[in-house]
Amino acid sequence: MTTLLARYLPRFAAVVYLVTLLPALRAAENQTERQYLSGHGPADAVSWEFTVTGGRRAGEKTTIPVPSQWELQGFGTYNYGQEPNKSDEHGLYR
Repeated sequence: MTTLLARYLPRFAAVVYLVTLLPALRAAENQTERQYLSGHGPADAVSWEFTVTGGRRAGEKTTIPVPSQWELQGFGTYNYGQEPNKSDEHGLYR
């Protein structure tokens, strides 16, 4: 009996080890890591290099906080929604 136990005990221990390890592996495998390139709001905004192609301060290279609105930072053209947006500007972030 001892030879039978000695023969199968290592295999049984390996199976028990794998059964206890699998849930931890599945949990680690299903977690998604998120990396934000900007902040979540005004308190933790991140500075990005910025320029706008048209409107106020067009072509000026500076940094602005992200997230924010470039019009409130002094760039581009305001559109109050009363007419279709006629500006052809683009904000370029780096």
